[in-house]
Amino acid sequence: MFEQPRIRTAAPADAEPLATLAERTFRDTFADDNSIDDIEAYVRDSFSLERVRAELADDANTLLLAFVDGGEQPR
Repeated sequence: MFEQPRIRTAAPADAEPLATLAERTFRDTFADDNSIDDIEAYVRDSFSLERVRAELADDANTLLLAFVDGGEQPR
């Protein structure tokens, strides 16, 4: 049987795992269709820890995290 995913709003303490997940997902999705230079530039600008922290601190944003199989890391 599959366990129901647990979903919660991201908090400032989630910045590092969220940045890591976002970068990995972006690379997995777009690496084959872009140059390494373009990928590195985008990742550096979009998924830096400072940028993710700023997005989490902005009240205009709501980021949700999903946890599956009893895990403690978002997936």
